[in-house]
Amino acid sequence: MPAALPPRGLDLPIAALVEAALTGFAVIRKLAYDMTYAIDVERISIGLRTLRGEYIDATVFVHPVGHADYRPESVWDRINDPDTWFLPCEIDGESQLVRLSSISYIVMTEPPPEVESLDSVGAIRAPAELWLKSNDRLKGELLYEAERGEERVSDMLNRRSGRFLVLVAGETTYFVQCDAIDRVSL
Repeated sequence: MPAALPPRGLDLPIAALVEAALTGFAVIRKLAYDMTYAIDVERISIGLRTLRGEYIDATVFVHPVGHADYRPESVWDRINDPDTWFLPCEIDGESQLVRLSSISYIVMTEPPPEVESLDSVGAIRAPAELWLKSNDRLKGELLYEAERGEERVSDMLNRRSGRFLVLVAGETTYFVQCDAIDRVSL
């Protein structure tokens, strides 16, 4: 007699679901039976700082092709996609989904394409220091595009279209969640 397959659906206990909701993290769990399929992804190393102040080394999964303008998807594209609420990552050898609203900032370990792209179109670089809800202070240059007459940092912060903004400090690039910012010093 063949063994019965476990029921499909969520196999996490209620306590784990509550913890995942409270901490902003949800662990992808394998079901007892293996359904194998592959999605072509590129792996990008990043650092994550949570709103609670926890620093996590992670690898983000992005799509190497298929973006709307026929270029590879970037971390920036993924975190500012209005339809994305969780960021697929590998943390400590496990596939995990990290809730974007729980992230204070992302540290890019490799220079992201957005910096070169913004610089090539003459984006504004404005010196700033950011006080964050994670009790961090980041200092560098905010990098952003602006229409004539709307070049001020306050204009950019008040009309932002994405969840995250770019802060460059030397060779380090931060993607800072706008909702994680308490104060900005210019």
